[in-house]
Amino acid sequence: FPTRRSSDLARPDFPLDLTTHQGQMVLREFMGWFVEELIEFQSATNHNDRCEELSDCYHFLVEIYLMLGMDESDLPYGFVQLPLLPQSPISVWPTINAVLVVGQLLKLKPWKRTAPPVDISTIKLRMQQAAYAFSFLINNMGLTLDDLNELYMDKHRVNVQRQESGY
Repeated sequence: FPTRRSSDLARPDFPLDLTTHQGQMVLREFMGWFVEELIEFQSATNHNDRCEELSDCYHFLVEIYLMLGMDESDLPYGFVQLPLLPQSPISVWPTINAVLVVGQLLKLKPWKRTAPPVDISTIKLRMQQAAYAFSFLINNMGLTLDDLNELYMDKHRVNVQRQESGY
């Protein structure tokens, strides 16, 4: 499980302060990118492309975990250690639903001056549920967490090269 952000883009320090507009907006932004990558995974037509998209999803899941002050110990019990379910359909919707529930917990909109207190423990629990749903996608692709970490690091190297070349 990676322990650092993969990008040097200007971002607030981790963990985010979810009592601020900035903290909630950054989290929403990354949750949106996570969902976008899940849709790209669902749309991919071959195994290699699906693996690459899954790696991109994992990147954003890791970023969100770090933003919330979470780490590998916060992954759900049995993450990616589920029994393989042969020929079961792969659906991103349980993962997307879990992430959307987190978005509903972020009540500080740009036009609001005040919001109810943020229940960070519930947000973390919901992200664990998203990670658990995501683990079914990993499992159904026949990947282990080690495989996914390797894909993640390979893609990280590509992303660093892209950033250095002004991609």
